[in-house]
Order: sequence, then structure tokens, then C-alpha cells
Amino acid sequence: MNTTDPTSLATVQCNGMQSPVELEIIVEMIRFTHRHWARAGLARDSPVESLPGTQYQTNTELIDSITTSGLLQPTFAHPSCSCAMLPQELGGVVSDQLLVDGVKGFLIMDASIMPFIPATHLRATIYAISEKASDLIKARNGY
Repeated sequence: MNTTDPTSLATVQCNGMQSPVELEIIVEMIRFTHRHWARAGLARDSPVESLPGTQYQTNTELIDSITTSGLLQPTFAHPSCSCAMLPQELGGVVSDQLLVDGVKGFLIMDASIMPFIPATHLRATIYAISEKASDLIKARNGY
């Protein structure tokens, strides 16, 4: 956001795949898939990996391969997590009061504040966030 000109267009930075934990999860999913298809019952079908490719072994090589090939994009499966409620040094931009760091009075109360996609449907989590936001807004306004 351009805080000096409130009428200017916002600058959007998705922040997808910025968390080291998120990258570790992605790499582990790839490694799990490799182990899964190597099992005797499935290996007999001679599966062929097209992407990321068996030549990529390190975490960095795997992530680079799937992002440069377009197999995975930083915004893929990210209806959430673009304005994570985390400390700034960990890539977050929203406080526990749902306020955007560095912007006076700007509150975010949607799926973007989740640091990770929850292991449930987003709607249930959004209901909880909305209830919390409602309580915070009422408290700020003396209700």
C-alpha cells in the first residue's frame, strides 16, 4: 500500500512460498510421492515421473524445478496466507489484533491472515476469524 497517497492503487505481493516450513512441506510431499510410487505393488506399473524429474534431489533443486516449470506457482492453492498473522521477521504483516503492521487503523479479517492453509475447509476458520474480529472491533469502540 502507498500510505502517502490513499487514492493510489495497492501493490500486491502474494508472499506465497516464503515460509521455510511451507517449502519443507512441499518437498516432503514430493518425497512421499516418490516413496509411494516406489512400493512394490505400484512399481510394477513402471510409473514415469515427468515433473519435477528424478534428476532433482536436493530441496532447492526440487523447489526450483517445480516453480520454474510452472508446476507450482506461489499463488497456487493460496486463497489464504498472503497477509499472514506472524511477526514481521517471519514474513507476517498482520498483528494478533488483526491490524496491518505500519498502517494505522487498517484491519484484515479474511483467509489471507492465516499463516498456513488449515487442515479443514476455509469457511469454518473464516467464521472463527470473523467472530474474533467482531469482538476486537466492539472492544475498540467501547461495546
